[in-house]
Formats: sequence, C-alpha cells, structure tokens
Amino acid sequence: MLRHDVNMHERSIQWVSTDKLPVLNEPFLHQFPPLTVDEGDSLVDKQDVWSSVRGAGLAPKLITSSAAHSIPALAVLLHCAEGNNVPDAIHLASCIVQYLGLHNQIKSFRLVLPPSWAQLYGRDPAIALYA
Repeated sequence: MLRHDVNMHERSIQWVSTDKLPVLNEPFLHQFPPLTVDEGDSLVDKQDVWSSVRGAGLAPKLITSSAAHSIPALAVLLHCAEGNNVPDAIHLASCIVQYLGLHNQIKSFRLVLPPSWAQLYGRDPAIALYA
C-alpha cells in the first residue's frame, strides 16, 4: 500500500476483515490498529473504509466480495514507499508468520528471500564514497 505523507516515517500495519472472520491470534492482531473510516464518519458501506487508502491492490475487492458472500477474510496492509521494499516485505511476512503461529508449528521455520531479489537494486554503494 502506498504511504501518504502522514505515515511515511513509520512501519504502520493495519488490518480489515469481514464480519465473519474467526480471529486466530487476537492479542497479536489487536496490537495493530484496524483500518477504519476517518473519525466522525459513519460506516455506511464497507467500501468507505478504503477511501483513504491508495495502492492496496486486490484487498478492497477481496474484502468486499468476501463480505457479500459471507466468506471470512482478513487483509493485512503495510504502508510502504517506492524503492527498496525488501525490509517492508520481511516485516510484513514476519507479522503474518506470527499471526498464523507458523513459528510455533514448524520448529525449523525461517523466511528465505527469493534469489531474484538480490538483483533488484545491485550492490550497496562503496563506503569510500562517503569518507
């Protein structure tokens, strides 16, 4: 999800779900704020929750369609800027792993970055450039 100016300096995870969602790990999920409409607005339609969000991909359609068919669904969103989003991807994936409890179920669980990601931004600049 693209960051707005107000959330550029934080790793802000938010979530939204259908009403039918059985929450797996409620204490973990509720450490992050849910995606809601602006203060004072009434939630007339679930689509209103997406009015302040840009770049959420298929999440709005997934939640809206799932709610219309009474299918439980959860969308976890992480605000990120353009550029090297590898740290953001690792952070989001780690949060999903913790929410699902995979780190407890699979003892040797670890995240592995795809090899293709190593080619995205090349090597870091030489430290001598800044000396």
